[in-house]
Amino acid sequence: MVKEEKLKKVEELKKMIEEFPVIGIADLYKFPSRELQKIRKVVRDGGLIKASKKSTIIFALKEAKKEGIQELEKIIPNQPAIIFMKENAFKSYLKLVSMKFETYAKEFDIAPNDIVVPAG
Repeated sequence: MVKEEKLKKVEELKKMIEEFPVIGIADLYKFPSRELQKIRKVVRDGGLIKASKKSTIIFALKEAKKEGIQELEKIIPNQPAIIFMKENAFKSYLKLVSMKFETYAKEFDIAPNDIVVPAG
């Protein structure tokens, strides 16, 4: 038996998917909450960020009546968030890219680039 809360969450996401013209998927794995709050402040005027379970997002994408939206199922990460924007996709992208930040490596992190230590 499916809980009503889950059904409400799927219905809410489905409605947002159909309402907003620009939709993006973000991976929140090891994403600092302070940075997420900064991004939410920037996005707030023309959009919305919703974090949810992967299965909930997949159900919402399957139920949505938007053309080509099911293609997003293939790229959903393990800890996803959906970014909904009302403005132009390129402006939204520039807004989010300008918020990039650098963090220090922590224990057990996997380096995105090879680390070379010269001799001497």
